[in-house]
Amino acid sequence: MGRVLESRVVLGAVFVAYAALTLWVALHHEPWLDEADSWLLMRDADAPAILRYASYGGTPLLFHALIWPFARAGFPYVAQQLVALACAWGAVWLVLHARAFPAPVRLLFPFSFFPSYTYSVLARPYALFMLLLFAMAALWRRREERPLRLAVVIALLANVNVHGLLVAAIAGLLLLAERRSEVRRYARATAVMVAGGLLAVAQVWPRAGGQVVERSADLATFRYALAEAFFPDMRLPLFWPAVFVFVLIAFAVSRRAVPLAFLLLSAAAMAGLFLFVWMGGPRHAGLLFLLAIGALWIADAYGGLRLRNIVMTALGLSLLWATVTAYDYWTEEVRFPFSGGRWMAGYIREHGLETAQIGAGMALLNTPLVDLPRTRFWYPERRDWGTYATWGFLDRSMTDEKAIRITQGHFRGQRWYLLSNREVPGALQGEFRLLARSPLQWGHVDERYWLYEPVAP
Repeated sequence: MGRVLESRVVLGAVFVAYAALTLWVALHHEPWLDEADSWLLMRDADAPAILRYASYGGTPLLFHALIWPFARAGFPYVAQQLVALACAWGAVWLVLHARAFPAPVRLLFPFSFFPSYTYSVLARPYALFMLLLFAMAALWRRREERPLRLAVVIALLANVNVHGLLVAAIAGLLLLAERRSEVRRYARATAVMVAGGLLAVAQVWPRAGGQVVERSADLATFRYALAEAFFPDMRLPLFWPAVFVFVLIAFAVSRRAVPLAFLLLSAAAMAGLFLFVWMGGPRHAGLLFLLAIGALWIADAYGGLRLRNIVMTALGLSLLWATVTAYDYWTEEVRFPFSGGRWMAGYIREHGLETAQIGAGMALLNTPLVDLPRTRFWYPERRDWGTYATWGFLDRSMTDEKAIRITQGHFRGQRWYLLSNREVPGALQGEFRLLARSPLQWGHVDERYWLYEPVAP
């Protein structure tokens, strides 16, 4: 039975099914704010603005560089979705051919929640993180034969996001510790890793006016992250079963120090970000799941696992649960719009408002702009027209009423429209007439849009 499941025909059929599923769901998915923002930045910003964005947003620009040629060439937003899908498909291909895992785990993995939805359908840098993490794990067995190839992958991983920078730093330090008696032999590989890390740090080094997350540590955050990582659910992720699986994996990789250190140090780094900086929901919780997969893979390069059959059974049960959860998300994506942005873009087009003067109340209120290449919004925070986020102008004291008053002042005596992702405050409703409100049956409440026309005094 095992040979049948591991045959090229079965692995190929599973890969094709996975690629078809994620493509189908992705084509029904509408971008959320940060997905749209990446595309609009690459489409509309100049080089200095792009570099400032990396620092203000705290994200290196490797994924953005992949979508830049398509955005500049005038491709539709689907190009970004295809880039993310290609990364996810590459990661799944590596897992399907990884001898570190038994066939049932390899065949379940593609359809579990994170690879089949969060890191594939949602077009964010996390698909690239998954691909490079798995490429690093796959190359670990040949780290002495191909040190430069592994070093390049680690350097690239550092430039995906801050999470990738931390994981790459830990992996690089563990390699250096292993090679401490052969420093000269691996000098070039070490230089590549260090250069990659410095490049990432240079991009995300904080600037005045960048994002500031005011957060106090809350252990419930880590409880949520661990539960969501191994037993994700739309309603009730399971914490204690997740603890059991994580501890079991940690014990399994403890035969050698490197894979155990990789798992524990990387998980601790993620926990630090979650507790003191930003949790970010399931997309960040899933990084713990990916790190566990990576640690198991690296451990296989050192000769195997403790309690291998028990660990793989527990991991298989986790993947089964995550696949059921993924099914809910696939069906919701296909049945309902994830965002009201595309609907509102259609309304603006159909009513000839693409070049109208439209004021927006939030610096990231830009999802409709993905489908409106000729349209710009006027943002009261920055007192200027634009499409992508400019974190340096972020004003945390800006209320809806204040934003509207500033916009009214800017357009005084002119014909203009107001677009908001909330209803106009009650005190101002008499000054505006509602033209359109996008439906939203599923997805983020921030993604519902109201379009108003000022009422002449």
